[in-house]
Amino acid sequence: MEKQTPRGIMIAVILRDRYGEEWALPKGKLEEGESLEEAALREVNEETGCRAVITSFAGTSFYHPGKAPKVVFFWRMLASDECRFTPSREIKKLEWLTPREALRRLTHNEEKKLVAAIYGRANDIDRYLPTFSRFFQTANLIFTRITAMHRWQRLSATINSYAMELECRENVFRGQKSSCEPCIEEAREALRRAQQALDDQGDIDGGWKYFFAAQRMEIFSLDQDQLRTKAIVLYNESEKLTGWRKEAVRDLLADVENGAAMTREHVFQAALVIDENYMNQAYKDGLLRSHVVYLALILLVQISFLSFNFSQIKRVFSSATELPLSDDWMFVSVMVFGLLGGTVSAIVSAPTATKSTRVPEMAHTIRVTMLRILMGMVSALLIVMIIKSGIGAQVFNKEIFDKLGKTNYFLLLAAFVSGFSERLVLRSIRLFVDKKP
Repeated sequence: MEKQTPRGIMIAVILRDRYGEEWALPKGKLEEGESLEEAALREVNEETGCRAVITSFAGTSFYHPGKAPKVVFFWRMLASDECRFTPSREIKKLEWLTPREALRRLTHNEEKKLVAAIYGRANDIDRYLPTFSRFFQTANLIFTRITAMHRWQRLSATINSYAMELECRENVFRGQKSSCEPCIEEAREALRRAQQALDDQGDIDGGWKYFFAAQRMEIFSLDQDQLRTKAIVLYNESEKLTGWRKEAVRDLLADVENGAAMTREHVFQAALVIDENYMNQAYKDGLLRSHVVYLALILLVQISFLSFNFSQIKRVFSSATELPLSDDWMFVSVMVFGLLGGTVSAIVSAPTATKSTRVPEMAHTIRVTMLRILMGMVSALLIVMIIKSGIGAQVFNKEIFDKLGKTNYFLLLAAFVSGFSERLVLRSIRLFVDKKP
């Protein structure tokens, strides 16, 4: 939707907060009996408070949140009167922006491309979607799609098999006056929501949460013998836990060892602790997978650069004379080997980066990953400058530093080792997390 102003054409852009904050073009879902145009006008009015008229078809975009791709049809609209926007739970803000401003503000690449194509800003799109960033986003998307398909199939099969188990248990209660029948109904509803989250939204994590909830609700339908069996399973399962979670489950299920009667509430709470631990671990594993993919791609780019410029790098290695840092390829070589050292260090330290419950979310974002690797490059340049300036020879062992300063091979080795200083960034994050209340 657009309007004419003294500044030219302005586009309506909204701030959504349904699945996390994102700036987007107004859009929504088709309701029964509506045409595409009617749905578009209704959604624009509901989200922006503006009445508009359609002027032309703008184009389509699509995304693939789950089992089936979602297609969005966009129309160019002209606001016909004053907008009466009211913030809601989902839509936090409405802003009118020029096409160039909208390109900077919009969150999703597909919508940026649409705006660029409509308003003649096709050349601007590359400026706001850098090639380097698009490369990593595309590669990570492909990897995520492949792993998500396996996770989707696994959860779908798990839901279907458990639905059969619930149906069997419901048949046992059918025809009997049992206070536990409502528990089965609640479990079936949670299972239905799990399947809905999986099919309609592609929300695999949400599907697992509903599935675990269904299993926990079933606990209230168990008799004492079944409850004790469930408690024994959970008690043994707690062997995989650590820290306070393990202690909590053992305390809740302490009656398993002495043969006393079990309470449904204790078994339910024990199951809740175990399920939350698995969900937390799955979240951290997902962060780690993305982190490793980013690092592998960065390493691939660096190796490709070294391969394409092998002759120049070889000249730096084999040069019989000392090359000054001002030499173009000596400078580039030091930077590349510093980046390479930082990447290798980040890959080696990746498995231990998930020890803290707060560190992974901060340390495994692409921004922090790039900061860590750039730290290695900066350290490499700094160390090589110290060696070549003679400061190191004055402060430390003169013979060693003289040799290092005159041998390009040792300088590049020093640059590579200096790249391991990227761990200072991770340590700083951990220090911040440990001190944070």
